[in-house]
Amino acid sequence: YQHQVESLQSYQEGKDVFVSTGTGSGKTECFLWPLLIKLVTEAKTMPDSWKQRGVRAILMYPMNALVSDQLSRLRRIMGDANGEFLRIFQETAGVTARRPQFGMYTGRTPYADESPKEEKDRQLANMLSRYTQVTQNEDSTYYQALLREGKIPAKKDLSAFIAQLRQGVHQPDPEDAELITRFEMQEHTPDILITNYSMLEYMMIRPREKEIWDNTVKWMKE
Repeated sequence: YQHQVESLQSYQEGKDVFVSTGTGSGKTECFLWPLLIKLVTEAKTMPDSWKQRGVRAILMYPMNALVSDQLSRLRRIMGDANGEFLRIFQETAGVTARRPQFGMYTGRTPYADESPKEEKDRQLANMLSRYTQVTQNEDSTYYQALLREGKIPAKKDLSAFIAQLRQGVHQPDPEDAELITRFEMQEHTPDILITNYSMLEYMMIRPREKEIWDNTVKWMKE
């Protein structure tokens, strides 16, 4: 759409942008495209800065429903099944450039404890295994529909992540587009943080999320 292109041009010119159009008119791309350009530009022109983890952007929403919608959009763009985003990113920034990652940190993010718990890890693994069962049952039509709707977490190897969860390990793969659990994000700061007002307030005062902001301060100094 014209307003998407104009938003991108305005960003390149250093202008602020206000977009007011109807539902389904692609407002999200008006800020996502400039945001992704900012990430790839840093990775290409400031490789030392890019190596430092930190929250480079916060997508803030008043309602969890809106947060979930944006999560689906990011999965389809940054975590596309064909790997087109990663290919273009590394063609531009270099094959050794760290993959940008995003994560949703709200009341719906697994899960609200200070440390991983065996029972909750098992419950989460069982829930996520439903996605892998779709592929095992070769129901490709249903699986492709889930992919198109951004309903499947953007992990490089979801089965491997599930296996780790059953061992109590919350460790992302460097090529994961998405960080799913709070413990992943507490240990591996996402470049793009999707959250809401109330959760961000908690995150800024609780010790368990302190490393997220410590890393962000280090990045800003870089």
